[in-house]
Amino acid sequence: MKYLRSFWGGVAASALTLIVFLVLTQAVMVRSPEMAERIFRLRWYQLDWGYFYLEFPLWPTVIVALLAFAITFGWMLRRGAART
Repeated sequence: MKYLRSFWGGVAASALTLIVFLVLTQAVMVRSPEMAERIFRLRWYQLDWGYFYLEFPLWPTVIVALLAFAITFGWMLRRGAART
């Protein structure tokens, strides 16, 4: 039971951290595109009607989500083991 609870706690922390990371990343991209290009190695593509799309690398997002999951899973597992 403690493994299941630790797993779902890790999933919830990972999802929350992922949302916060993506919101902060978008804020950096809107406010300072030059800094975002240096940090994330972005690729911008201009379309005909003045629109653009952005190729954002997935690896920073995955690293943040996995790190949040691992920290929360380990913390909840140790906290559950201390109670028994």
